[in-house]
Amino acid sequence: MTKRFDFGTVLHARVGAAEPGWRSRSACRGLPSDMFVSAELMTEDEEVAAKRVCASCAVVADCLAYSIVNAVRFGVWGGLTGDERRPLRQGWLQDRHSLSGLDSSKAMSS
Repeated sequence: MTKRFDFGTVLHARVGAAEPGWRSRSACRGLPSDMFVSAELMTEDEEVAAKRVCASCAVVADCLAYSIVNAVRFGVWGGLTGDERRPLRQGWLQDRHSLSGLDSSKAMSS
């Protein structure tokens, strides 16, 4: 079962707040990187195995936030595949654009 959470809240809380050492606490630390990122398309079984590791990870939200902010397109990051992350990144970019517009309008009205 995949963990579900309010991505917007998690991402905004994690961006800039994630400590640099989050990777050292990841459940995938020490596992072969090709288990999560493959030069070729991952099979469904490979995705399931990678997601199983992510499901027990204490820093899954940091990992997901990193992949969204840094536009990581391939592999399983934060328990999601690139295709699963794509709409989340698009939403984050839209939110960021909207917020930057709000900040500009506030500055103009002051």
